[in-house]
Amino acid sequence: MVTTQRIALAVGLLFGCTPTSEDTAQDSGQSYISQLNGDLLIVSQVADASVLFADFESGDVLGEFCLSDLASEECNGEIGFTCLAFEVGYRGGEDDRIQLAYAQRNPEVDGQPSTLLEIAMTEERTVEGRLNRLSFEQYLPTIYDGICSEEGVDDARCLMSMAHMYTPVPGSDLWAVADTRSARILFGEADFSSGLFEAVAVLDGTHPDWEGMVWVNNIDLFWENNRLYMINSFKGGGPLPDTSRNAGRIALWDVTDLSAIEKKWVYPAEGYVAAPHKATRVDLRGESILLYAHSLGASDSFEGVQSGSVGLARFSTEEAPTYLGDWVLQDQEAHMGFLRDVELMSDGERFLVTDSGCETLNAKCEESEEIFTMHVPSLPEPSGKQGSFSSSHDQQDFYPAELERWDILPTVRFPYEADLVPWEVLSDFQVNHKLGACPP
Repeated sequence: MVTTQRIALAVGLLFGCTPTSEDTAQDSGQSYISQLNGDLLIVSQVADASVLFADFESGDVLGEFCLSDLASEECNGEIGFTCLAFEVGYRGGEDDRIQLAYAQRNPEVDGQPSTLLEIAMTEERTVEGRLNRLSFEQYLPTIYDGICSEEGVDDARCLMSMAHMYTPVPGSDLWAVADTRSARILFGEADFSSGLFEAVAVLDGTHPDWEGMVWVNNIDLFWENNRLYMINSFKGGGPLPDTSRNAGRIALWDVTDLSAIEKKWVYPAEGYVAAPHKATRVDLRGESILLYAHSLGASDSFEGVQSGSVGLARFSTEEAPTYLGDWVLQDQEAHMGFLRDVELMSDGERFLVTDSGCETLNAKCEESEEIFTMHVPSLPEPSGKQGSFSSSHDQQDFYPAELERWDILPTVRFPYEADLVPWEVLSDFQVNHKLGACPP
């Protein structure tokens, strides 16, 4: 995420790629710089399971980390051994490391096994820890009728499957996982030395207030008035004909007591939003706001043209947020496609936006893949609309977004998330990144 201390995870990437010479950069058709002069921009690239590093101010590329190098036994590109990258984040301070995860696509395995890695931000870029095994044995032995306690069982429920992000639970030693393909949130103890994630609690479709929620893609945990809350965005799940994949919702839960999780609200209160991503609570000029990438917010249908928007609503823990509007670019040369991520930058006046262009890797759409910034708008008074999506957009208000920087990177390949790390918090990586290009 844009804040440096938050450990945003889930991406698939890493280890410094072996090539580091200028010849490699020339062979790839991309030029790389050897010196970082400003803040570090980190971008997870889903398609080739890599992370791109660049100087944010100039847009000059430093190089890439590649899963094909780090986890060649799982991600070597052969049939059954390809991987996907999702969220990436930096943990500063004494740790000085990147945390990331990847999902392996192997047709012989039920599900898409996920691994979380911790990589030191040093010249050697050693793997400091990993999570790749899920257990229910200690706290939840009877869950799923005890099937996960059996040896050699091939069931997606018994592994972390296509997990999009991991994050520590504030005020405890637990971690939370957005276990995307299994449509659940896992809470548990993480042992990065052994790789074991021991589940303590599971929030999924067995909860009485879980309805129409699949493809969870984000977790935002925060304390307020001595209560611990969690925001989740769900890309789909709404019971609409042929649209369950993208009829999504945003939900707030009270997770202070993991044995008695309480749903506080769903947003919108009626209807659905179109494939929402990365919903978070932010402070905009002293006001608590729900910010989300409305991935298909300006499209003509839940399955229509790839046209997104940035959604904003007034936030409350006690009632569903009050919709404020959807912001779209109106420049003929700059147009929002399928947005994956929108984050408030440290100055509080700009959003950093990640646009994958198309919804899926094999889709054919006209939108370009972009990392760009836009100015935080002045907030309008609520119009009384719900913010729910439909082809008529009768419950939405659209406003023009003020673009700040477009086309920050010369080339980016199906990005999922961008993270901005201030130069001054980096240590050895400032001068010893020694990155090359990922193999084609």
